[in-house]
Amino acid sequence: MICSEFSALVPRYLKGDLADPLLGEFEQHYFQCDRCFSDLQVEEKLVNKEFTVNTGNIIPIGTRSMVKFLAAAASFVLVAVLSVFYFSNANYQKRLYEASQFTAPSFITSESRHAGQIGPFMAAMDFYKEGQYEQARVILEKIPPGKRDMPVVFFQGVCHLLEEDHNAAIRQFNIIISDMNPSYYDEAIYYKAIALLRLDKIAKAKELLYNLTDMLSPFACKSRAMLEKVKNL
Repeated sequence: MICSEFSALVPRYLKGDLADPLLGEFEQHYFQCDRCFSDLQVEEKLVNKEFTVNTGNIIPIGTRSMVKFLAAAASFVLVAVLSVFYFSNANYQKRLYEASQFTAPSFITSESRHAGQIGPFMAAMDFYKEGQYEQARVILEKIPPGKRDMPVVFFQGVCHLLEEDHNAAIRQFNIIISDMNPSYYDEAIYYKAIALLRLDKIAKAKELLYNLTDMLSPFACKSRAMLEKVKNL
């Protein structure tokens, strides 16, 4: 006997209308099938009016339709609550992303801080200037650790940031900040703050941005503008 056949016979079984051999097959099935056994118990309680809903008083419920109605109502409320949470969170994430928009730093070969850069670094920067950040990062990561000076570390971090790998970006910017390298120090702080914003670490990001506003830095103005955009988050 299959479950659909079993379900069709439940009313007759509860009325005592089943006889062998059908009765034997019916009972054998519900002892072997946990789901049908549970369904049969529910049906028996409904017939005997044993289901109750506690609303301050015990109210007998004599029909299965009421149980289904209450279950459907509870499911509707749960879906509604989850939908509100989902859309609220999605809206917040959108606002956060829009507020933390930034312009990728330019690479200018003639800058003195890029003097002496040759080979793989310049090849990576060709990809970077074309907006091919993954290709640029892959080349930069192949540069041996002993030859990774601050330009390499900084643009690795920027590539990670542009690829939305914010934790990896923060690790690269932290190297520059710890080294206090004057060529990239302010920029590393600013773009680390951007990465923190994208990770929803608002307080830490604001702290870095506030620190920059007190410096004699070209990023002081950018930091003030960013703080203005994220002040209501």
